[in-house]
Amino acid sequence: MESSPSTANSGLVFVNFNQDFGCFVAVTSDGFRIFNADPLRQNKTDCKSFSALAKTVNEDGENSSVYLGPTLTDVVNGKARVVKAEMLFRCSPVALAVNPLFSSMEAMGASNTPINKSYRVVIWDDLKQRSVIELEFAHEVKAVKLRRDKIIVVLPQMIKVYTFTPVPTQLHVFDTVPNPKGLCALSPTSDKALLAFPVPQTISAIINNKISSTGIGRVQIVDLANPDNQPVTIVAHDTKLSNIQLNIQGTRLATASDKGTLIRIFDTESGKLLSELRRGTQAATIYSVNFSADSSLVCASSSHGTIHIFATEDSSKNKTSSLVTSAADFFGSASNKLLPKYFTSEWSFSKIEVPGGTRCICAFGGNNNTVLAVCDDSSYHKFVYDDQKRQFIREVYQMFLEPDIETVESF
Repeated sequence: MESSPSTANSGLVFVNFNQDFGCFVAVTSDGFRIFNADPLRQNKTDCKSFSALAKTVNEDGENSSVYLGPTLTDVVNGKARVVKAEMLFRCSPVALAVNPLFSSMEAMGASNTPINKSYRVVIWDDLKQRSVIELEFAHEVKAVKLRRDKIIVVLPQMIKVYTFTPVPTQLHVFDTVPNPKGLCALSPTSDKALLAFPVPQTISAIINNKISSTGIGRVQIVDLANPDNQPVTIVAHDTKLSNIQLNIQGTRLATASDKGTLIRIFDTESGKLLSELRRGTQAATIYSVNFSADSSLVCASSSHGTIHIFATEDSSKNKTSSLVTSAADFFGSASNKLLPKYFTSEWSFSKIEVPGGTRCICAFGGNNNTVLAVCDDSSYHKFVYDDQKRQFIREVYQMFLEPDIETVESF
């Protein structure tokens, strides 16, 4: 989730969970910090301020510079900034998306000096305390995904796949629809190397599921381990996609559109629609959708300041509209055909109100009874399911970043 640095959020630029939701990484105006997610905990060694790293004290007590690599040196010198980060489970490499900083004259195109600034992906190795890989692009990097064997870079209208080696080799290039949100999902396990992304309507592939005649919200799933296999293409929604997510096993795909009323779950092998989950009837922006570790549950956070929790394996746990029961009593089995579709959808069995309605991303904690929310204002919330009240109750509230006026004002 991207953020705008301010005194309210302590200079938070971007925040994202790692692949198993055991950690999350927060990009700030001077570097990045890694937190254990449940319980919330930060190790001082996981706090990287590149300006601080660039100056160390040697045995003689004199300041000596540490070479971070050209891109991170530009960050220290105020010529670039880190805008996104991606972890690889709890391993030492962290992928950083770095944007150049343009002067006001350059931004307006008024400078006579030719602009030759590139966007870069830097792989920071925390064991070696330096950047070990740098990839350069002419267009802004919208997202980065990591597997132990591959680096995935999402650009405005394409995705590039590289080997995760000291000198990366480009393996694939996939065209996408205009993708300002950097939508892309990658299965991280060794069993399945699936990559899902939004594709244009004109792409040639077998459509395994037909929900929409327009084909706008179309997702393609490719097997990176077997690139010659026929890709699976799913027409998931009538409108543009706003969120896509694979479960950790790579067997299920969750999708949401920019309308934000429905979340659909598909089988990744066949493309078959497995369930349709209704967040609500009013439009909303879906900030995150994540599966539980066993994929039996899904949580979704939205711009309505809520987190909805759905059951994906046992649909009897989900709620239905009260009108369904009344119609079933009156019309019998024919009620499903007579009621509007939104009445017969599966609704969340639990809904969490995020304090203050703050933007957040959500995930399950150590078990299915725990939901974590990491918010735009640098707040952390842990909710635990209460069997008696049949709802999630907030157990922990904490700020994971404290206000730092100097850092914010210098951004």
